[in-house]
Amino acid sequence: MRIFLRKSNRQKSSKPIRVIRIFLASLMTILFIMGIIRQFDFYYFGLVFLAGSVISLIDGFESLFRKEKREVYVISFGEGILYIGLSIFLMIIPK
Repeated sequence: MRIFLRKSNRQKSSKPIRVIRIFLASLMTILFIMGIIRQFDFYYFGLVFLAGSVISLIDGFESLFRKEKREVYVISFGEGILYIGLSIFLMIIPK
């Protein structure tokens, strides 16, 4: 339970990382809408999770470079790997 309720004393991200996050979040929104429009095409949903994995991996590297606690960046990397696996499943298996 401590994983979800941990205190966060994060610093603000640098401007290029914020721009990348905003770009990926807007890309995820567009891909999600495209997946719904194209009769729930799982390929687009897989791309949404792939963009989410990139965001999680960026968070993990940012935490690693800021020398935060080990559990912070391990959780971010774990989320990224989980999202990559889910995106591969959604893009390849249903075909």
